Amino acid sequence: MSSLEVGIVLLMVIAPFQPVQGEELQPPRNITFVSKDYSLFVKWLPPDGSPPGVSYTVLWMESFDVQWKEVQPCRNITGTLCNITCVLQEPSNRYWVRVEAQSGTRAGFISSATETVDYILHVELAPPVLRVKYTRNIFGVNISFTYPFCMKHIFQDLTYDLEIWKAGSKARMKYENMHEPSVDISTTKWPHGKYCLHARTSFFRNGDRKRSNFLAPFCLWLHEEARKWELVALPLLAVLVTGVVMFLLYYKIKSKQVEMPSALDQSTLIRGNCVD
Repeated sequence: MSSLEVGIVLLMVIAPFQPVQGEELQPPRNITFVSKDYSLFVKWLPPDGSPPGVSYTVLWMESFDVQWKEVQPCRNITGTLCNITCVLQEPSNRYWVRVEAQSGTRAGFISSATETVDYILHVELAPPVLRVKYTRNIFGVNISFTYPFCMKHIFQDLTYDLEIWKAGSKARMKYENMHEPSVDISTTKWPHGKYCLHARTSFFRNGDRKRSNFLAPFCLWLHEEARKWELVALPLLAVLVTGVVMFLLYYKIKSKQVEMPSALDQSTLIRGNCVD
């Protein structure tokens, strides 16, 4: 085979992988990071004038490295969102992330601009899972967290803040930076009524503290048995008092009716004696 023929063969092999003038893909746009419930995502917008069949591959690299690595679950995907939570092996480090676009109808691929991400800085904590049990004047509170298993070494020492208040009152009992997964709170001296509580996650690392939003309040009635007894006892007491009063009035009236005929008979006898 002559050198000319070899050149033609190489050209035929290489040509499909080269961008065609006027048909180059545009890079993915607006690379941003979003977080929810301990998870970190990278999202982007499709290229301008995006042709059909565009797919994307997300790549990452540590700031001190020189080789890009693919995020395997986000290789040749058609969506524009990728979960990179468990890819970041050391969340305290800073990483580089970029997105490549490629199309089956157009040759070649093109990368987005490179963006930096810091997991600890970007992550949004989730509120804790709250379980409440009330028995025998004891508020039993159990707290657990729902972070990804791959981040256990980061979040295994999470704390939480707990607030309890009586419905309608602005005064709150606050328990901050709690470590215990379970806590029992005595309510013996609390007046009966509706009480609410909520909790939030607290995370301290490298001199900074992050907190989640508060969980939606959980409310319940305390000392409900005493309240029910009052609701029953008060009407019964009112009925009893009313009955006693009515009986006394009736007795007084009957007593007067019994005394009046005797008085009349005596006056008649007196008048009779005077006539005789």
